[in-house]
Amino acid sequence: MFDAIAIRRTAPDGAPGGPLDLGRLAEAMLFYRKVRLAVTRHSLKQLIVSLGPDVAVEVAKNVDLIYLDRDFALRTEDRGTHRERHRPATIAVMDSVQRAGEVVHLAQPLDSLVFDLFREVTGASGRGKRRAKQFLNQVKVHDFDPALLGLARQDWEDEALVRQVLVDLVQELAPAYSLPDDFKVSLVPSADEHYQFETNLDWAAVSRAGGVREGDLLLDPAKVLLGMVEMRQDLALGASLGSSLTQDRIGERITRTKVKELVAQLDGQQTKIDQFQELVVKGVGDLRGAIKSGRRSFEEFLNVLQKAGRFRDWVDGQAPTSDLVDEYYANAFKKSPLERHPFKELRWMIPTAVEYGLIAVHAEETAPPAALGMVALDQLVVARFSKGWRPATFINDELVPFVNG
Repeated sequence: MFDAIAIRRTAPDGAPGGPLDLGRLAEAMLFYRKVRLAVTRHSLKQLIVSLGPDVAVEVAKNVDLIYLDRDFALRTEDRGTHRERHRPATIAVMDSVQRAGEVVHLAQPLDSLVFDLFREVTGASGRGKRRAKQFLNQVKVHDFDPALLGLARQDWEDEALVRQVLVDLVQELAPAYSLPDDFKVSLVPSADEHYQFETNLDWAAVSRAGGVREGDLLLDPAKVLLGMVEMRQDLALGASLGSSLTQDRIGERITRTKVKELVAQLDGQQTKIDQFQELVVKGVGDLRGAIKSGRRSFEEFLNVLQKAGRFRDWVDGQAPTSDLVDEYYANAFKKSPLERHPFKELRWMIPTAVEYGLIAVHAEETAPPAALGMVALDQLVVARFSKGWRPATFINDELVPFVNG
């Protein structure tokens, strides 16, 4: 049912804690057969610094870790003025080095970046180097097609698309705001490939309607245009990896507008996961919340994940159209092999053993001496015969105590 998912960013730029929601990452690692985690410099640093070197290495072993040496970005001039203009761009991971007494910025190789980060968190070059090598063994580098920037420009020049993106974003983030009756929006290109965003939308009023404190903007031209550029990056990544993808709220809304069919599958999967955790796991919170709140560490979660093999096999075996909660309860209450085969069919079990070993709580104390050996054997065989694995075994014994403990 949950085959593969690609995670690149689950929080907007500048979000507290970093671009990755580690609770959502843990949730994906439990439910999806394959998690492809695409990281840039910022999310790579968050992963190593937040989790620590040992846990970061274990996470890398449990996902397909993909490094993006370039990220899509927005170049903005004269921000906040009537002359503000933008162009899509890519940025590379850079490192500052001394050359002939001057500081120059050069593209930083992945191994150099990882070694620096591990040395930073370990404080010891030897241990940091060993852990960095283990981490690097799990990383693959992904290159984006430069033509994607051209496609992003085409999206910007599609006035109907830009209009619909803005309408959908406002309805999603600030539903109390009413669009002007003569609502207008357009991007005016210049000869040097910059664009001016023209609209009669009141950005400050949108932010107030969205519950954002005074002085902050929920949306502005730069956020909308960057979201459209990153949407192209996300679609390309999802397509090349053959996975559904996760995004932050603005990116998700823009992608819905551009290609609604592509994200429909992810919507259905996330809904099933949320329903499953709400109705089955229950308690104080879900897995994602337990990790995000700090009540549980990622290192503790990895111990639970090691015991989740049969549960993930069960999830993977469900039909894509099935309801996860319905299937769970159907499996929880279906008859065991012992219930389908009455005691009388177990002819190799002597009557005395059945009478005492299966009914009496302390059979060893009450059974006639001649049957004591068979009682112990029968109890072992019947226990194995009647207690087949069910998803509730993992939920009750491992997941619920972890989430609610």
